[in-house]
Amino acid sequence: MHDWLVVLLDTKDDISHFGCLDGGRFEWLQDQLFRAAGRPVVVAMHHTPADLHVPCFKTSDMKESDRLLSILRKNASVRHMLFGHRHVAAAGSLSGISFTASRGTAQHIVLDWEQYGKPIFVAAAPSYDVVMLDGSDVVVHRHEGLDQLPVIRPGDPK
Repeated sequence: MHDWLVVLLDTKDDISHFGCLDGGRFEWLQDQLFRAAGRPVVVAMHHTPADLHVPCFKTSDMKESDRLLSILRKNASVRHMLFGHRHVAAAGSLSGISFTASRGTAQHIVLDWEQYGKPIFVAAAPSYDVVMLDGSDVVVHRHEGLDQLPVIRPGDPK
């Protein structure tokens, strides 16, 4: 990971639950990307900068998300984005940049494709992602509390 730059982007808005990048945060991000000087970059933020195509959500939950994605897209060093907020596990690409959305350690949202109003929350085991950065590779392992389930075949420890 010593060659990577991990940018922790503060998307908190003091007024609403939507994310935002006001108060100089766009400028700060652009400065960080400039300083990366060709190093591979991962950008981590709380809020989701685009539509995850889940009916109970509208589109993005971040103000000016198009501006953010435009800045990231213009910098070839940006290799991956990490975010959450929606309590839904997802992976894909936005504006040509791969992403991982973490479900999180709190309640989870049921993927009900007919639910267009408020999302359905359920109590589930906490989950989290472990991100491995190696050379130019990004690998994300998801831990979903499986170690709390009955073992049907033991492993083979060293």
